[in-house]
Amino acid sequence: MIGPGLGTDPRTMEAVRSFVSRCDRPVVLDADAITAVGADVSVLKGKKGVITPHAAEFEVLTGAPLPRDHVEQEKAVKEAAARLGFTILAKRRIDIISDGVVTKLNRTGNAGMSVAGTGDVLAGEVVALLSKHVSPFNAARIAAFLNGTAGDLAFQRLGYSIMATDVIEHIPEVLRRSLRKLS
Repeated sequence: MIGPGLGTDPRTMEAVRSFVSRCDRPVVLDADAITAVGADVSVLKGKKGVITPHAAEFEVLTGAPLPRDHVEQEKAVKEAAARLGFTILAKRRIDIISDGVVTKLNRTGNAGMSVAGTGDVLAGEVVALLSKHVSPFNAARIAAFLNGTAGDLAFQRLGYSIMATDVIEHIPEVLRRSLRKLS
């Protein structure tokens, strides 16, 4: 994962682009790394991974704002993913995940999660799944569900006072519940 907390100094932005262009593993691009690659998306050519933009970062990445209409948002995310060759996990009230061929929606999560760090937790979950050789698309959709459900549990307990660490604390419970349903 690259991006959170980097800042946008021009030398940092160039270092991010250089890293991505040389990376031979799936990568997760979040926060300031989205700004860096948005300036030169050619560094993504032949690479694979997941990009996790919120609405403003999506515009920086693609040069176009996300439409207001949800169906049009899905179309825009799918087209951008196809064009970039990367899975996009667009962080929204209803997350939109697309690899440019298949698009899935994630309806877990809540407004209480719009606090600093929850996007970093999400990106970390994607990285963890990629490290286990889960495909970028599946890593993004599983992480979105896991993060949102953990956030929902934290919200049930704490309301709007949740922090990113509260989401993290609920991840094991979500995994237990989900795995129990599979067996």
